[in-house]
Amino acid sequence: MAAAARSNARLPFLAAGVGLVTFVAAVVMVIVVAREFGTDDALWVAVWVGTPVVGAMTAALRPHHSVGWLMLAVGAVGVASQFCYSYAPGRPISDLQALLIGAGDPLLYLAMILVCTLVLMFPDGTLAPGWRRHLLLAACLTWLVVSVTAFVAPTLS
Repeated sequence: MAAAARSNARLPFLAAGVGLVTFVAAVVMVIVVAREFGTDDALWVAVWVGTPVVGAMTAALRPHHSVGWLMLAVGAVGVASQFCYSYAPGRPISDLQALLIGAGDPLLYLAMILVCTLVLMFPDGTLAPGWRRHLLLAACLTWLVVSVTAFVAPTLS
């Protein structure tokens, strides 16, 4: 039983490490494709790297509390969206490249929904009944429509 508890305590730190490594890979990709790295990019770096680190500490201390795990999810999805945004292939674009580019916006919107869920569940880690559930359901349905639209009618700039 003690070995399982130690294993569960390591899982959040492993997830934060994977998120950090993924984000570093996205930053390297931004540098490789010679895109300018401005102050708005630095803000996203702070958000996507800081969120899983705090989530990992929270989930390690309270593994049954959903706030830490939500913060890890926000970081992981945010890192994935930043990776998609940093990917800028040359022309012509293959179908797989277009799929990766098209996934950037839906992943970012999903991260924002997870942030809203985090706010609605803070501090006790449960979603109160009533209007909050309806608000979250409306946000999820909106995300679904936006995501389908992003893949059906993608735009490349």
